[in-house]
Amino acid sequence: MSEFWAMGGYGSYVWSAFGLSALILIYNLWLPIYRHVKLLQQWRNQQQEEQAL
Repeated sequence: MSEFWAMGGYGSYVWSAFGLSALILIYNLWLPIYRHVKLLQQWRNQQQEEQAL
């Protein structure tokens, strides 16, 4: 099992590349959702301000 994690001496490179790739993929999924939520909040605030006038 330790050979699997070491990957012939390249384990640190392989696993760090895998981890970085996973982080980038998660960020690419999270960012549009975050921006969408912020845009909806801004739109709701703008609608409330217009109704208050």
